[in-house]
Amino acid sequence: MTEPDDVDIDQLIATSSLGDETSRRLRDRAPDTLLATLHARARLDDLRATVAPLTQTHAGAAAQPPTMPEPLHGREVRELAMVYGSDIAARQLLLQAGLPRERMPSEPDALSFWLEISTQVGHGLLQDGRRRILAAAARDYPANPVFAAGDPTDPPRLQFAAELGALRMAAGLTVREVARRADVPAGVLGDWLSGRHLPSKGASFRRVLRSLGVKEGEEEERWVRALERARNRSST
Repeated sequence: MTEPDDVDIDQLIATSSLGDETSRRLRDRAPDTLLATLHARARLDDLRATVAPLTQTHAGAAAQPPTMPEPLHGREVRELAMVYGSDIAARQLLLQAGLPRERMPSEPDALSFWLEISTQVGHGLLQDGRRRILAAAARDYPANPVFAAGDPTDPPRLQFAAELGALRMAAGLTVREVARRADVPAGVLGDWLSGRHLPSKGASFRRVLRSLGVKEGEEEERWVRALERARNRSST
């Protein structure tokens, strides 16, 4: 096995298929850990080069450009690092998304952990990884707008709950504060914000909207129409 002192670390990083942020963090690692990571990436690149010809179209057919896996977006990485900041919570989420435990990285902080997961997803180490991770997170936090927006398969009631939740967060109010201002039971409002139930189109929903800063008139009617669309599309 090649000793760390005999290897040009910068050359290995420069020739590897890594992003700038991941490369920067790799340079800070111990040489033996760094070499193991880079050699694993090299094996992955070699495997892709071997498999690529098998996916080409037959002779004479128009070759289709490969579809690259989509990594987690920057906003999604930050939200995951904030919501799933503990090591136990992050690993439990990834298990639900289908990532084997042995593929999970060991990083010193939550942001570095989720940046590395994003890199793995972008390299295709978890099929349909971005959607699967965000779908699992949305099941835990259905009113989180970042998680819900990333998973287009969410039921309409969850999408509507995410939009209503984003409105509440923008207003800077707690659930109890909104419930008190709108004269709506906190449990009922909580069901609306969690996606458990869709609101009714009655006066209670309109009072909630106004307590969140929605102006009476066209803006309020847009929310009512959005609720009606969610009701028509929802299976529950």
